[in-house]
Amino acid sequence: MQPLVTSLSEPVTLWGTVKRWDRNPIPFASVALLAKPSFGKGQGLKQVIRCDERGHFRFVLSGPLDLEAYLLAYLPGVGIGWTVVPLDTSRECTFQLFPAAALWGRLDGVRKVALTIRQLRPLAAFPPVPPLRLESTSLDFFHTSTDERGAFLFPFLPDLCEAVIEVRALPFQFSALVGREVSVVIPPAGKLVGAVVGEDGKPKGKVPVQLVPVQVQVPEGGQILPLTLTTDEAGCFQALLPSGEWMVWLPGSGEAEWVSAPQCIFVPPNKTVLLSLTAQRPGIVRGWVADGKTRFPLPRLCVRAQWLAPSSKPFFPFVTEVAQQLPEGAYEVHLPKGFWQLFVADEGWQSEPVVVEVAEGAVIEAPAIFAHPAPKVRLTVMDEKGHPAKAFLADSTGRQGETDAAGVCEWQLPSSHPVLLVAAAPDFRSWAVVDLTNVPKTLTLRQGARVSGLVVDADGKPVEAALVQVWLMSEKGQSLLCLWAGRSDKEGRFAFFVPQGQRLQVGAQKDGKQVCLSVPPLSADATFRLTLDNNGVLKRGRK
Repeated sequence: MQPLVTSLSEPVTLWGTVKRWDRNPIPFASVALLAKPSFGKGQGLKQVIRCDERGHFRFVLSGPLDLEAYLLAYLPGVGIGWTVVPLDTSRECTFQLFPAAALWGRLDGVRKVALTIRQLRPLAAFPPVPPLRLESTSLDFFHTSTDERGAFLFPFLPDLCEAVIEVRALPFQFSALVGREVSVVIPPAGKLVGAVVGEDGKPKGKVPVQLVPVQVQVPEGGQILPLTLTTDEAGCFQALLPSGEWMVWLPGSGEAEWVSAPQCIFVPPNKTVLLSLTAQRPGIVRGWVADGKTRFPLPRLCVRAQWLAPSSKPFFPFVTEVAQQLPEGAYEVHLPKGFWQLFVADEGWQSEPVVVEVAEGAVIEAPAIFAHPAPKVRLTVMDEKGHPAKAFLADSTGRQGETDAAGVCEWQLPSSHPVLLVAAAPDFRSWAVVDLTNVPKTLTLRQGARVSGLVVDADGKPVEAALVQVWLMSEKGQSLLCLWAGRSDKEGRFAFFVPQGQRLQVGAQKDGKQVCLSVPPLSADATFRLTLDNNGVLKRGRK
């Protein structure tokens, strides 16, 4: 992917080819260009076109944008794929699709509710594909509903991915592997009915209200979500919430006219709770962000304000607001009264927090926030002959990337705890693994060990289309990174290459049956037999 230099007055062109997982072009696939500004501040972008008969596509923008965008390609019944591209210059963007698969299951506790895919995360780190986050989408195949028995079906999703599914009737989501059945128990819920009034007792209509879970029982594989509502003309709002303790407040989003300090309320199951919020004028906090070394203003960095809760509860959630960016490194944020800390929120930047006390209706000039870029190291990847080599990179924190054509890449260093960095050749036959806390400036790829095997059932019969994965393990036996994921073939066989000299784990699963095998560091090719167990108990494969 080689960018072309463009001037600020020239259009930006994105072009490329959509390919199948076997690297053959796919004709007439749809391609969507989706861009959302950081932290929801600013204007987004959405365009949809169709590939030609050779799988080629082209987008032309009027000029460069300070945004990153998803390129999402899909052909119903065939596959889905995506990549992330910056919109600052013209560039070629060629990427592959995951084969299509279904995800189905049942929700116990609710009937006839709408479900929406919010994220799709590839199981394996190689090849590097970033998570697809769908905060808003109109693509039909990312939506479905349960029937009167609670059953649901997503017939067209990317295989070898994990989906994050939102239950729209509740602020609740759960994760599930594409290509298999899932069963989820929805937590019991209660109803919250509230009203927002001013100090004079008059209702405040069209005011945003945020509800944040504090201590709510969460089913395995699920997550309770924050919820934002808007009051009606009479200043009223209501929500169906999973039972537990919730924090409710009027946030200072944008140029909010009314805010309130957070307060906690317990919502019991199958009951209705009444709540009244008193609106106050926000305090306006203004400041600027500067480079920690030069003291020059740093434009386009986002500032996050975090409430310093007067509570000793260890599970008390963070309450935050993102400031509106102003020219020349300035920012402004509207907040309820209380103590707040301000810091740079952009990934790749660090800053010490600045603490301010906000008073109702006051204008506060905050001290400058001095930001520093996160430390990085310049890496060069070499092949076994000592020549610069193209490579994919991923570390055990989930960060992904790739080198340029000269084998060079800048990589952000961890702040403290040990992190492993893995490099792989484009054919995934050669590997390098290093510790990022003491990383050399040059990584040399070495031929990996070939791991092959057979997946069988309890009767010894081959199992087709079983999900097979291999993980890089720590010395303490913790899973650090999924290196490879695939399906067994018609004869139940699988094969892949892995780094030599590393602790690994190989696992297979299908239809609720699974097996995992700890693999000692390999110095030569190895073959394994994986027998799926009815109870999903760890079983040893036979080497």
